[in-house]
Amino acid sequence: MSIDKREKLQNVGIIIIFFVISVISALRLNGKVGLYLDAVNPDYMAVQLLNPNNYSSSMSFPYIWFPLLGQVYHGTVTMCGSLLASILTGQTGTGQLYVTNSIYGAIAATLIFGLMREIGVKKAIAFTVTVILLLSPNMISMYATQFYIELPGVIFILLMMHMAIRWKRKSVDDKKLFMIGLFGGLAVYSYFNYIFCAPTVIGLIGYESAKRKDKSIWKNEIILLTGYIAGAAGYIVGYVSAIISKVETPKVLRQVIVLGTILLLFITLKSIYSLCISGKTYKNVVIVTLFCVGGGILGAIVYSILHIYTGYFAGLDVAGEKAGLGTRIGLVYEHLAGVLGHSALEYLVMYRNVVQGMILVPLVTCIVIVVMFVIRRKKVCIKEDERYQFIVALLIGCVIYLLCCIPMVTRMQNQHFICMIFSMYLLLGVGTSVVAENTKLLGIWKKRGTYIGWMGVMLIIMMHLMNQTAVLWALDSSDCDSYNIYYSTAINSLAERALEKKEAGEKQYYVFPEWGILAGFDYLTRNEIAFNGSINLQQMQQLCNDEGYQIVVCYWERENTEVYRDNLLEIFDMKQISSSYVEGNYGNILEICVNSIEAY
Repeated sequence: MSIDKREKLQNVGIIIIFFVISVISALRLNGKVGLYLDAVNPDYMAVQLLNPNNYSSSMSFPYIWFPLLGQVYHGTVTMCGSLLASILTGQTGTGQLYVTNSIYGAIAATLIFGLMREIGVKKAIAFTVTVILLLSPNMISMYATQFYIELPGVIFILLMMHMAIRWKRKSVDDKKLFMIGLFGGLAVYSYFNYIFCAPTVIGLIGYESAKRKDKSIWKNEIILLTGYIAGAAGYIVGYVSAIISKVETPKVLRQVIVLGTILLLFITLKSIYSLCISGKTYKNVVIVTLFCVGGGILGAIVYSILHIYTGYFAGLDVAGEKAGLGTRIGLVYEHLAGVLGHSALEYLVMYRNVVQGMILVPLVTCIVIVVMFVIRRKKVCIKEDERYQFIVALLIGCVIYLLCCIPMVTRMQNQHFICMIFSMYLLLGVGTSVVAENTKLLGIWKKRGTYIGWMGVMLIIMMHLMNQTAVLWALDSSDCDSYNIYYSTAINSLAERALEKKEAGEKQYYVFPEWGILAGFDYLTRNEIAFNGSINLQQMQQLCNDEGYQIVVCYWERENTEVYRDNLLEIFDMKQISSSYVEGNYGNILEICVNSIEAY
């Protein structure tokens, strides 16, 4: 067997190991956490596409043809993954959703492994660090909570890094430059916070172009920005689709307008790219003109969105709460420490700490980086060591990302800092490679150092496994008072009960006046059960009295349960009612079943 073939087989085996570890971690979660609203938003929209008949309400933007926006600040990348999974399996479920999310994690881990190998990290170090990442309790938190929506963006950022390294090695490669921007734009489309990576990318591309004494710095930047716009085009088309859906015109005309927007955007971006690589001066004027026109069109679109969707944007409150600079920096640190130390998931679901020692990995990472820079000052490293340059660039990127978070941090949450976890493990892997190689050159430790290193690796792996298991045990705890009710498995049980009643021939219409139930219920019932996210007395009366539906009003069991129930009776003047509890970990859901509604 040739060396190349053996290398390929080894890499395939390594990738399989990554996916097995990731999927097993996801399966261990199944049934332990309820399908909270944000943990399946926008994925629940996939079942609405597959089974639109019972679609009743949505929290997403309106659309034509296909939903491109889950909210004004993120696209529907994860929804596409769930859509594919549902088509392949013909069903839905928490296990399926977690496994789908774990595939994102495995892809991200594989890209990290490949990225380390790309810049010269030895396979043993790259493999070990990647396994440590996958065994981290941080990963299971991403599969079962709203953290999952950040994973596609991480994938696109890692692909952008791969492409940037390859572009750097060639004197001129406009296609790779465009791809850098494209992956960056796709990351932004995946979730808005990845726009904070753009200043670093733009700056480093400009720096590298100047370092090469490239006379086409502006050309390179325009190609990069063109790629960014192409990658984030889902926002533009999605906004246009939402606006047009509100216009009173024939459906065919609205579809033509959206299609025309896609074609016009494609032709414009393709023309800009072609003009850039031509290198002709007079055409650069055309490029600037096209950008000005495109900017004007984009401005008009934004203005229209703000006018039509005032409610959507008012609710965003980008600036957030009034807070001083010190408070905002403190919040950035709090969110960063939360995800790196894993306390984010614990407080999100359990309001308490479970695992211990998670700070060890960030601490080791910092020590490794410091040692690497000390070695660098001794000039043992090769001057143009790509690993050293990569770490410097990544550190700059992390700092700029955190600085960009400060203005709007009061509106951000822990999941917006997920990319820092993957950055940390990248820094750990590459930094360890530099330290290991240069300590050998310096004659430090020799074999004893190798033994100490592997003992440290085993310690971290055992710590991760123990902490992951501790989290899973804690999620099984019956101490409901200390948990977030919105993650109750009662959501899963409610959906299962609704499907059973449907199979038994019962006609039920579900109403969810409280936050957190709708999306998970819709996903788990595959949109086969009619529902509404708000109370509409006229509609409920018609369905109940004229069409024979039983109205089921569902809300969380709280201290004021009886008061809530009495208020419902008073508001709706309902007769012939019954109530029952749907039990679950962390809290119950109360069902009020209505068989008739008096006229009003």
